[in-house]
Amino acid sequence: MPCLSESCDGITFKDITGFFGTSNPYGYNAPQPSVPTLTTGGVFGYTSYTLSIWQATSEGIDTSVAPLLTVDLLTTTHTIDVDTGHVTWAFTFEDLGLTGPNVRSGWWYIRLDPVLWTNDSINYEYPTEQQFGFTADVTRLRDNAMYESLRKHGWNCDKCKCGGVSIGLLNQRYLIIRDLAGCVGLDDEFTTGINYLYSVLPLCNNC
Repeated sequence: MPCLSESCDGITFKDITGFFGTSNPYGYNAPQPSVPTLTTGGVFGYTSYTLSIWQATSEGIDTSVAPLLTVDLLTTTHTIDVDTGHVTWAFTFEDLGLTGPNVRSGWWYIRLDPVLWTNDSINYEYPTEQQFGFTADVTRLRDNAMYESLRKHGWNCDKCKCGGVSIGLLNQRYLIIRDLAGCVGLDDEFTTGINYLYSVLPLCNNC
């Protein structure tokens, strides 16, 4: 159960699967009696655990290119919540080879490859691929535009236009793109919406 999110200085990856139930060894994620995921002592049962991350682009997700980052999670510094078993890895802009203040908004994509090796030399693989919609950067641009509009015109938002669109209408479009497009299977529409915000919001700086 992976989760990728934006942070103040980069991105954060969390494994929110939690501790393995040792009282049910043949249950979730367990082809044999030993604990395959995370023990209450913080020990992973995987023999390899690799994360690959692709960054958002204006064209959407393209996994045919090399990932932005590939890391061995077993050897990378992480923290474990002793109550929930959630494990967190934090990657800074420097780790990602990026510059701040935010990562690009849009679809970010991960491939997670946990492998469990058992005593009978059988590999059990649990790969998963997921995408996550990031919006912090366009939110920063929107907030700056709203601040400038309020500072210059008060609540009369129609006086502030960004690329010919009033800041009030643009804010409505922003909210739809942020809250709805990426949550109802409109993948292409989310990418198109993010690109639109990137093209129009910088024009609000002189409103």
